[in-house]
Amino acid sequence: MWCFVWLVLLCGVGDRVQGYGNGAPLEACVTMTPGHFGTTAQTSPTPYSLVAPAQYVPGQSITVQITGADFQGFLIQARKVGTTTSVGFFTDPPSNVRTNDCPNTVARGANTATHNSQATKRDLSLTWTPPSEAGHGTVEFVATVAEQKTVYWTDLKSSQLTETTAAAATTQQVTTPARTTPLRTTPRQQATTTQPTTEPAVERVMLGTVSGWMFYKVQASGPMTNANVKSACDSVGLSLPCYINRDDCSEAPYWNSDCILINSTCRQTQRIVSEAICGGSGPASCEAMNNVFAYMPGWQADGSACGVATTTNTWCTRGASYFSLYAFCAGTGNVGSAVTLNSDLLWVILPACISRMVML
Repeated sequence: MWCFVWLVLLCGVGDRVQGYGNGAPLEACVTMTPGHFGTTAQTSPTPYSLVAPAQYVPGQSITVQITGADFQGFLIQARKVGTTTSVGFFTDPPSNVRTNDCPNTVARGANTATHNSQATKRDLSLTWTPPSEAGHGTVEFVATVAEQKTVYWTDLKSSQLTETTAAAATTQQVTTPARTTPLRTTPRQQATTTQPTTEPAVERVMLGTVSGWMFYKVQASGPMTNANVKSACDSVGLSLPCYINRDDCSEAPYWNSDCILINSTCRQTQRIVSEAICGGSGPASCEAMNNVFAYMPGWQADGSACGVATTTNTWCTRGASYFSLYAFCAGTGNVGSAVTLNSDLLWVILPACISRMVML
């Protein structure tokens, strides 16, 4: 009889341990503690951060990121501040993520996200959709992140997200100067036609040079979708960098024949450039990359480009919710007099120009 009891207990433990490799069990919904036998949470400073916008609009999806060092497992919920009640749902999870239907929630469904394998992860982006009805108040993301099975940190929290309305959250459109050009007329018409037309000047700001490519942010028009990013780069004769750097990487769906090859690595192009121009910082921490969106085919059904919006300071933000910001473009030479330089580069070039003027 005792042998039978021990056999049942051992099988139960085996099932629980195996389950953790495929994500956190429902027993962890409230405590968010893995329950790995003989282990406790780390008390040292966590190497991970939860990055989320400062606001959310009922029914409108946003992006939350787990950033920092490599990790294997995680469990994350959006909760009403000061409670263990989860809010909203995780939608369109990446291939290495699954969702749980936890009971500590406003509404049952995919209210919790966790890993579905022990494969190494880094800078993981998740899409969270709040309830469509207003009145849920301020929320925050709460997570447990495991570097490995026995090394994990609990009670990670994002900054608090306040509830707002769609009108209040709308990003103001960026205005640009305009240039005036005469109408194209025949010689006979020139004698009587003097009415000019106004044509917007496209703003192009040089970010820096990486692997022989000169990278720019170019004023775009309309929502920051892939189509509008491509249109902005095309309009000034620049090439189109993609979110991913090559077509033979694990994230190949985010690359197509429209994109340029920066170098032989399989890293995100925005990260390569931001680290080069901002002393090793990623896109969300590089001021020059604020409001700059890159072409990311196959990422979202709404055609969103990927970028960093100043209002959220988050990468990769879905561009379709933001309007008339900047496209991420590249070229190999001078693209015209409308190009302005990053201020850091200007301080390098200006003294040489002054010296040359004095010599002349």
